[in-house]
Amino acid sequence: MTTQRLPLVITSGEPAGIGMDIILMLADRQQLNLPNRAVIVLADIKALQQRYSELKQKGAVKQGLLIQQLAMDELHELMWTQAGP
Repeated sequence: MTTQRLPLVITSGEPAGIGMDIILMLADRQQLNLPNRAVIVLADIKALQQRYSELKQKGAVKQGLLIQQLAMDELHELMWTQAGP
């Protein structure tokens, strides 16, 4: 039986800092793919997409990453359905 765990929530930190770079590079290297655990990054979506484009142009990231925005109700549902009974 597979057990679902609460999602791992990561903040990107200061928009001008290195946090977005670290998160995007880890995701590119598939080091944020956790078994039975969703990973949620809290960040400014436009800043994250912009930084991804910049890193891709520099060759620091290679894969096409899916960056999507969740509404608060979607985030709430994900958090509580992952938690289980």
